[in-house]
This record gives sequence, C-alpha cells and structure tokens, in this order.
Amino acid sequence: MKLTRRKYFKFYRSYYDVYNMLEKKDDKIKFLESLLDKQFLDKDPVELKGNVKMAYISQLNSIEQQVKGWQTKTGQAITDPEQGGTQAPSQAPTLQEKEKEKDRINYKTPEHEKIFKTWLKYRDEIKKPYKSDSSIQSVANKFNQHTIECCNYVVDLSISNQWQGLFWDKYTEQKKTPNTRKTINRSDFFTD
Repeated sequence: MKLTRRKYFKFYRSYYDVYNMLEKKDDKIKFLESLLDKQFLDKDPVELKGNVKMAYISQLNSIEQQVKGWQTKTGQAITDPEQGGTQAPSQAPTLQEKEKEKDRINYKTPEHEKIFKTWLKYRDEIKKPYKSDSSIQSVANKFNQHTIECCNYVVDLSISNQWQGLFWDKYTEQKKTPNTRKTINRSDFFTD
C-alpha cells in the first residue's frame, strides 16, 4: 500500500472527458494511474507514450495546481519521507535537524548550553523559532558574553512575561535598582 497524507482531491470533468477520449483500456488505466500517483504521491509519471502522454499533459496544469494548493494549505509534503516518498520533503527543518545545529554551537559552559536550549525550546513552543542558523549562532554568542546568573535571569524574565525576545539590559537595571534607592528622611524636606 502506498502511504500518503492526502485523503482526497477534486476529480474535474476535464479528467473524465480526456479519459473518455482514450480508446484503449490500457491507455485509460495508465492515465488514471498517472493522475492518482501525482495527486496522492506527487509522483510524476514515467514512460507515458502516445495518446496517454498527450492526455496527461493536457491536464498537467490543473493537476499540479491541485497538488501545490494542497501542500500550501496544509504546509506538508503529500508523502511522508519515512514512509517511502519519492521526493525530498518541502517542509522546514525538523526539530531533530535543529537539535543537530544547536549541538554544533560552542558554549562557554554546560550551564550556558542548558539555558540556551531552554530558550530555544520556549521559542519553538510559542511557534516563533529562529529561522536561520546565523540567528541561532548570534543569540548563542550573546549567551556566551554574559554570566550564568544574567542568562538565567533574562531567560526567566522573558518566559514569565511571555516575551519573544531577550532583554539583556533588564538584568543590569535589576542589579542597579536595589543599590540606587535612597532613604528619604523627614529632615531632608522640613527644617525645625
């Protein structure tokens, strides 16, 4: 059984008209097999000849538009590559591929790596993953420039406030705030 994610497609009247124009039963079967393989597996027909080839080519634009429309609408490839699809996936990198990329980054300490991965996991959970390797590397470099205490504080603050970004200056503000408070005495305002 050929596995596919797609459950149905519109069988246009033009497919039926072309099918009826074919005279031989074998030609009709080849046409239908080619149509079904393209719609459900995104597999282009091979070795079509004569009238069958002409029949298929005459419908190729609408067939490809249907396949492309389904893939765009669902954001998925028609076949699952693990299930024997014939084409490479058109999806974004999987979580496993992103993990491999994260493993190539040099971290200052194992704690930096743990905090960084916590941040990337949060970004994935809110459906805002970093889209390029260079942006991931740039953020990792920022982590390596700061202390563990700072990274923990900034990541915790961003996650707890449901922010999409990291605000490193919040850590320095937090550090300054307790020390800059001045106690106001009554004598500062009133003289006896």
